[in-house]
Amino acid sequence: MIKQSFLAGALGVALAVSGAVTAHAGKADEVIRYHDVVEFVEPGLTEACGYDVTVSVDAKGTVRFFDDGRVMANEHGTQVLSANGRTLTNTWAGLFKGQSSETFNDDGTLTVAFDNSNFGKHEKWVGDDGGVLIMDRGRAHFVGTVVIDLETGEEISFEVAIDTSGPHPILDQGGLEPADACDYFDA
Repeated sequence: MIKQSFLAGALGVALAVSGAVTAHAGKADEVIRYHDVVEFVEPGLTEACGYDVTVSVDAKGTVRFFDDGRVMANEHGTQVLSANGRTLTNTWAGLFKGQSSETFNDDGTLTVAFDNSNFGKHEKWVGDDGGVLIMDRGRAHFVGTVVIDLETGEEISFEVAIDTSGPHPILDQGGLEPADACDYFDA
């Protein structure tokens, strides 16, 4: 599936920062602003379609860290898939907040419990003609745990419950499939 991963984003922040993560009116103790631009030939889509599919991503965001462990993150960006003279464009913008905790277990594993929410336009895929192919927006709330083997980095288990408001076809149905992208580029 071709998508920004809500779960990866929620889990990524949970793993990166342990502690409460909430919207906060106070001044951040540390602020990181980023602007990442990358372009590459996507191997999975290239294999599925039988020709090169180029991906370019332009993402900007701000992450605010507080001494008491709270974090608030905002991000927006554009992802463009290009092949055969056609493009598919995904745009997103949103706010992340939540909380997480880490437990280092005697068996050499790490358990991360998280309760995170994403708000905003998570994904909007648009074709060359400006028509919306699929859009996911609103609130997506994730509560779960992940257990990781600290020696190998391997994920041992991952459990999550998801509650949403707003249309979430990407979460509900899996999003834009590679075959759909190839069909679009072939038309």
